[in-house]
Parts: sequence; structure tokens; C-alpha cells
Amino acid sequence: MASVTNNALNREIGELKTRMDSTETRLERMEVKIDTLVETIAMSRGSLKTLLAIGSVVAAITAGITSLITWALGRH
Repeated sequence: MASVTNNALNREIGELKTRMDSTETRLERMEVKIDTLVETIAMSRGSLKTLLAIGSVVAAITAGITSLITWALGRH
């Protein structure tokens, strides 16, 4: 009877090891995906700041040109 219990126990341990290996593999894949996501977010933050800076400069130039045109036309 002890051998049956040991066989059952060994089988369950084997199943747990297999599940643990599968879980570790999934975790490693998730870590890679999370690292990629973090890199993408970091790059998009830089891109957004650059886009906002360019937009601000363009808006300032446009406002200046518009102000000069209205001044030149005497509509101030």
C-alpha cells in the first residue's frame, strides 16, 4: 500500500513540476511583453513632448504673423 501512495505522490509531484514549468514559461513571456510595453510608453512620452513643443512653436509663429498682418493692415 505504501508503494501505491508513493506512486500517486510521485505522479502528483510530477504534475506539479510540469504545471510550474508551464507557469514559469508564461511568466517569462509576460515579462518580455511588459518590458516591450514600458519601452513603447517611454518612447511615446518623448514623442508627445516633442509634438507639443513643435505645436507650441508653430502656434507662436502663427500668432506673431497674424499680429503683424493685422498691424500692417491697420486693423488693430
